[in-house]
Amino acid sequence: MWTTCAGCKFIFQVDFAMFNKPVKCPRCYKEFMAELTFDPPPPQLNVAEELTKVEGDAKQKAQVLKKEVLERIAIITEKFNAIQSLIQSIAQSNQNESTTKLVIDRILQDVLGYEIKDILMEKDIQGKKADYVLSVQGKPVLVLEAKRVNLALKDKQVIQATTYGAYSGIKWALLTNLQVWQLYHIAFTGDKIVPDLIFSIDLRDGLDRQEAQYFYMFSKHGMENQAFLERLRQKVVALRRENLLSALLSDEVVRQMCTTLNNMTQCKLTELEIRRAIETQIINHT
Repeated sequence: MWTTCAGCKFIFQVDFAMFNKPVKCPRCYKEFMAELTFDPPPPQLNVAEELTKVEGDAKQKAQVLKKEVLERIAIITEKFNAIQSLIQSIAQSNQNESTTKLVIDRILQDVLGYEIKDILMEKDIQGKKADYVLSVQGKPVLVLEAKRVNLALKDKQVIQATTYGAYSGIKWALLTNLQVWQLYHIAFTGDKIVPDLIFSIDLRDGLDRQEAQYFYMFSKHGMENQAFLERLRQKVVALRRENLLSALLSDEVVRQMCTTLNNMTQCKLTELEIRRAIETQIINHT
């Protein structure tokens, strides 16, 4: 089941057995009573499946890339498994930020494939400082804000990372405390910086198959193929609550529901009655 943190409103998955029981949010670490959420879960993107959708002359090239992507995801999983016990040890002993960053350095190089030349640390621009700026082929593509292990990730820290990215023309920002990794897309609405959470990875229970693909997306090879991240961002935007509600109340959908319900119930419902029922029983009820 999916639940929404009562504090920071972060949506995450918990076991059904925890329904109506206290759980701890992986983002802000606050405890609350888990309740079923009606908001959509974070969208997922299967990198390999995306490559199978390619048609025409590019199909053969896509098959070659698919094989390479799957191999790199397998390597990421293997490399992460090799240091998972180290991450757990650092967390259990509640190490300081310097020690946390040493492990992050290792993840960036050993797991994600960045070379020393691709990693700039404590980079400053217009008075804004970033812990890491990651580059691909000499071009900065990702800003990373690192916090001490076990320190709750907060909106203020998100603003730190995304503000630096915005000033330097970087579209993607990572926020991590070693155990939780959150990827944000940086956009502008007028003169306001808008950070959009694309996905969150919680490493405290290991790295599952979907999370391994997420890790690949911001690896060095993944950032060379940012089309995957852009497709996922588009899904995140498309599946926002306001867009789902807009689609649900569209004339086309209401008309189809009217036909279906009338056939199912043998009633003579009107589109206006259905629209009002959706608003009162579904939208306002949740």
